[in-house]
Amino acid sequence: MIVVGLIGEDPYDTNAIQNLLNKKYGTQVRFVSISKRFTGCQLDSDKFFRTLKIESKKCQIVVCIRDLDGFPSQTHLIHNRKKWLNNICKNVSCDSVLLLNIWELEAFILGDVDTFNQFYKIDLKYTGNPSTLREPKEWLKSKTQKLKGPYKESDCPDLFLSLNYNKVLDRCKFFSTFIADFEHKIKECA
Repeated sequence: MIVVGLIGEDPYDTNAIQNLLNKKYGTQVRFVSISKRFTGCQLDSDKFFRTLKIESKKCQIVVCIRDLDGFPSQTHLIHNRKKWLNNICKNVSCDSVLLLNIWELEAFILGDVDTFNQFYKIDLKYTGNPSTLREPKEWLKSKTQKLKGPYKESDCPDLFLSLNYNKVLDRCKFFSTFIADFEHKIKECA
């Protein structure tokens, strides 16, 4: 079985993505969280990179889940993420590193808003491109703030267990691009 290490800014993000990827790859890939005690801007620290070198030894592929906090047209943000990814590549013990670069995790949810509606017992409509909504987290929070149980980030792992993988793949271009690269790396490791 191929071991894929997941690095994320937040344990909720990492667990959510793992739950979504397990739907398709759970029989051929074992996902493990690495360097999980580091969150947010700690992922830029020297201590993180030293720990990463050790913890990535058990992995054949490392997937980095990082919020872009900007749009692809904001080249300075892309440059900063590429620089960070280059540091990751220099400090992991495997040859295959991928970046799942997202605006915010909530963009995935907008790829399958029907599941979100069932989860929160609401009737939201979203037909746009999930990767172009400027603040998907704030949008979801504003739409659910009057509910007995409004949207919160800690719900993501459970919510992602229910998301329709194919809907998310079809609606979220950033995810389909990542999956094409991911499948290529899996074939290389097999």
